[in-house]
This record gives sequence, C-alpha cells and structure tokens, in this order.
Amino acid sequence: MHTPVFTERGDPLVIFIHGFMGSPDQFADMADAVVSRGGSALSVLLPGHGGDSREFARCGADAWEAHVRGEI
Repeated sequence: MHTPVFTERGDPLVIFIHGFMGSPDQFADMADAVVSRGGSALSVLLPGHGGDSREFARCGADAWEAHVRGEI
C-alpha cells in the first residue's frame, strides 16, 4: 500500500505531487537527494490513490487540489 512520506531535515521543503495513477513511491530517489543536501521532502498521496478502484472513482480533481492545498 502506498503512503505519504515526510522527511524533515531543514530548508527548503520540496513537495512532490504524483500524477494520475501515480504514488509517492515514484519520488523516493529525488526525495532522498533533497534530504541528503539538507532539505526536507514531502511526497503526498492524493485521495483515492493507493486503494481500490471504488475509492479512486469517488475522488476527482477537486479533492486532489484541496488535499494539496491542505498539505501546503
């Protein structure tokens, strides 16, 4: 199962947002690079992703945008 990942180390904070059918896992190498250079990294898991197709079908662009705005 996909989960959001937050690693706090310092400034800047880089937020990784996956696309359609993506997941936070796809940013692992880039997030590690940010953290290894002293920054913090957040890889979000958008609503409806990481679960089953019914959960995905209940979500859409409005929910994804609201989630990202909440994370910011």
